[in-house]
Amino acid sequence: MKKSLRRTSVLTVGALLLGVSSVTTQPSPAHAAIGTRYVSSSAISLTALTAADADAAYNAALNAADAAFSAGHTTNNAALYGAAGAYATAEQVYQAALAAASAAYWADTSSSAWVRLNNANMAALDARTAANAAAFSAWLSTYSALNAALNAAYAAARAAYNAALAALAKPTPPVTTPVTVPVTPPVTTPVTVPVTPPVTTPSSSPTTITLPSSSGSNTPRNTTTTAVAQIDDGTEDEDFADLWIKKSGSTFIIAVASSFDETKMKIIARAKGKKTISWTITTGSGGAKRFATTRNLSRYLLTLWIDGDLWDSVTVK
Repeated sequence: MKKSLRRTSVLTVGALLLGVSSVTTQPSPAHAAIGTRYVSSSAISLTALTAADADAAYNAALNAADAAFSAGHTTNNAALYGAAGAYATAEQVYQAALAAASAAYWADTSSSAWVRLNNANMAALDARTAANAAAFSAWLSTYSALNAALNAAYAAARAAYNAALAALAKPTPPVTTPVTVPVTPPVTTPVTVPVTPPVTTPSSSPTTITLPSSSGSNTPRNTTTTAVAQIDDGTEDEDFADLWIKKSGSTFIIAVASSFDETKMKIIARAKGKKTISWTITTGSGGAKRFATTRNLSRYLLTLWIDGDLWDSVTVK
């Protein structure tokens, strides 16, 4: 495994999902040709004319997957946190229940009115808690499905890209052009050479033609030419591991794109005056991993480590 510091990025929080601020990136040399974003599942043709065609298709696949995830995540957040979302609806039902219980209390002149008011208030609170729990469970289920689809898209895009490059690296059989050997007529009287039909099976040995020389003797001349096959060993991709972070609502989304399939990595977050936070992750079959955290990572420096070596770092503004 080739290990080195690939690049340092400074990302503005929220840039990748919502596109609300600019991003300054300095890609690694190995990753520069295919762009600095991560991943979609769009087919890359194995008949791509050049490696640049494969790179362009791969980069388009990355952007498409990111856009699909962002759209789904935005819709999912709105369904939970939005003005007409599940949390807001549960709160409205709760407040209505409290108002009804209060009205019933003031209309009740019996000595047990207070007990009934308290029971109604507790029932309304329990109903709101249950509704919020069910809403969050649905949000989490949708988020898990979106994340699984994104990881599958990462793997499909990377596999298609590698297959396209492998197809481009196959050598093309050489084309042999027939070579004509010019024969100069002799200046002496031609000598007639009788030809006897061969009785053996023709072999692959070079053909020899006997031509008369200027002195009258017969000198053999070899007219066979050999075409040398071209050798093309292709090129090897350099390893890379890139780290991104973006803010979405009350959470931060952390993503890793790399050339290391099913590899354990460590992400460490440090900030002056704050406790250090770390995550241990394992990439999927496409070399990618994405997860969310509710920790406030503003002003933290995040670093990506593989086997004790630093591969990437990101500063959250």
